[in-house]
Amino acid sequence: TRAIDVVRGVAWPERYTGRVLNTAFVERWNDDLQGLREDLKQQSLIWSTAAEAADTQIATPFVGEAIGLVNNQKTAAEIILSIKRQTQQICLNLSGCHRDCPS
Repeated sequence: TRAIDVVRGVAWPERYTGRVLNTAFVERWNDDLQGLREDLKQQSLIWSTAAEAADTQIATPFVGEAIGLVNNQKTAAEIILSIKRQTQQICLNLSGCHRDCPS
């Protein structure tokens, strides 16, 4: 959502938006950025007060780009095995790296 960037005064390029949890604040302002800009002084105060108080219904936590990829649970062993296989494949794709790959 761009609403979080607006209320925080962050001027990210248009193609980048904040990935946050969907909260009452996001619901209110996500589709009304002009209204948010018109009430920016008050909303910035509300936002900063909520951030200081750890009120996550307003100062929503950032979740990063990977949150949309979370759709299953893996054990630690499965994750480590997956990382190992990916590392081996990367090494195989690099010339001259075959003998140095972890096994």
